[in-house]
Amino acid sequence: MEIKQSQKLTQTLALTPQMRQFLRILQLPVTDLRHFLEAQAEENPILECIDPPERDLLKQTEQLTRPEQENPYIALGLSPEEAAKRRNYTESLITSSRTLPEHLLSQIRIQPLSSRQQLILEFLVGNLDENGYLNLSSEEISLFLRNEHHTPFSPEEIETAIETLKTCDPPGVGARNLKESLLLQLERRGKKDSPAYRIITSCLPELAKNKIAAISRKLKIPHREVLAAKKEISSLAPRPGDKFTAFTRQFNAASQPDLTVEQHKSSLEIRVNNSFLPRLRVSSRYLELLREGELSPETKRYIRGKVKYALTVIKAVMKREETIRRIGTLIVEHQKEFFLQGDPARLNPLTLKDIALKAHRNESTVSRVVNNKYISTPYGIYRLDFFLTKSFPSSNGADISQEMVKEEILSLIEEETADEPLKDSQIAQQLSGKGIRIARRTVAKYREELRIPPYHRRKRIRG
Repeated sequence: MEIKQSQKLTQTLALTPQMRQFLRILQLPVTDLRHFLEAQAEENPILECIDPPERDLLKQTEQLTRPEQENPYIALGLSPEEAAKRRNYTESLITSSRTLPEHLLSQIRIQPLSSRQQLILEFLVGNLDENGYLNLSSEEISLFLRNEHHTPFSPEEIETAIETLKTCDPPGVGARNLKESLLLQLERRGKKDSPAYRIITSCLPELAKNKIAAISRKLKIPHREVLAAKKEISSLAPRPGDKFTAFTRQFNAASQPDLTVEQHKSSLEIRVNNSFLPRLRVSSRYLELLREGELSPETKRYIRGKVKYALTVIKAVMKREETIRRIGTLIVEHQKEFFLQGDPARLNPLTLKDIALKAHRNESTVSRVVNNKYISTPYGIYRLDFFLTKSFPSSNGADISQEMVKEEILSLIEEETADEPLKDSQIAQQLSGKGIRIARRTVAKYREELRIPPYHRRKRIRG
């Protein structure tokens, strides 16, 4: 092997500290940005964070406690039936759900339980981890309850409450570990005597390593039954609280959207929501210390460095606001029909590249703006990336947005007969007949996003 020296010219992008700080701040939703700025102020005495004025806090409180508004679609001149249909479809796309504790407490409070059992269950719900597991022993639960309520609780009372919790939805909640959670889910399905139940009970480590033959020999179960059991086990939820945890993460961001769009007749007003953020400024006291000139050179260097960093943060926040406003304005202008009518079928195809070209920004910058950001509209709160829609070619040469395709799928399913629901392949065929070329697996994906069950479940529900 011969070793040679060679020269190669490459072009790389070196990010300055100021640019890195801007990109970091740009990608933060407004709630996370507030926490970030407060942490920066704690670390840097030069940077001062002043809480929003009381009038802004009052306005936010009024918005959070405002009663639900009348269906905005009625104001568009739609009939009550069409308005209800439009709103139901829109609400399937809006961030709206409950936390795991709220979901569990709503079930517990309708059960005929004693006040002591209610109290224990509320304590258990409040101490589940984000996966829905209960990581406290009965002795720890008894100790905590006794200290908090100054009365003893027997082990039997606590175990009864835990068993009650395990009967709640989602299946598997309240388990101590993965194994117990999976077994609870199978019991709920009536599969306590199944091969899957036996495998989880005795061979979960082997299953994790995919040792099918070893499981077959150990439990004397045919190979094909082990494979079938593995498939069934894979359909269980290893973390029963997962879907609620995902909502909780999103709720904090959605409760304080970064952008607001308000409709005034035929025009739209776009606003960046900065009232939730503290006002930033450089401490005047430290600037005065620099002017006095009685500090040591080391202290002066320290203060100047902190001042420079504080200014970097302040400029990055200002640039973030300008960037979000520009990109948000482009999105609203491109999807103006939706913001005026609230109909997702009115969304036009739009990609990161399209926005980047119009905004004269990199696609990565646009991506940082639209990811994990929310926008408040007259029709609800949406993720900003909801308005980025893929296009589907049609037979007439025009591009159709994916939301229009979803509404076509919804319409076809609403019109199907109760005894013969449409399969995904049949829906794809009917859309093809309307000039929309779409694969069956894409129909299945959009149907699941619309929270519509597959055809065999719709047949069972309607039949």
